[in-house]
Amino acid sequence: MTPAFAAPAFASREAKEFREAMWERQVGLALELLEMNGIDLSNQRKAADWKVAIAAKLKMECLGQNGWLSERLDMGAESAVSRYCAELQQRSRPEAGKLFDLIRACPVDANYCW
Repeated sequence: MTPAFAAPAFASREAKEFREAMWERQVGLALELLEMNGIDLSNQRKAADWKVAIAAKLKMECLGQNGWLSERLDMGAESAVSRYCAELQQRSRPEAGKLFDLIRACPVDANYCW
């Protein structure tokens, strides 16, 4: 393999690491805003309104991926993340919607996705 073929793989790995670091920062900011820092996510419902709000925020504004969100927020199957976020958008989850609005309104560093 020539170095010309190795560069794209390195770049995509680097991009993935950057995206995941950005997502992690945004999850941390949201958890802090919602006063959920330090809690054991596995002891919370997989479809907890605050988890859905954070996942929706990352999906809509940071291009968060279902697999990463599912694992990081302990939300179960990847497909469930999409379903929960769709329910929020359809206003079937009013409490999650309120938390989403709260997170969305929070001013943050412009160098990150929200």
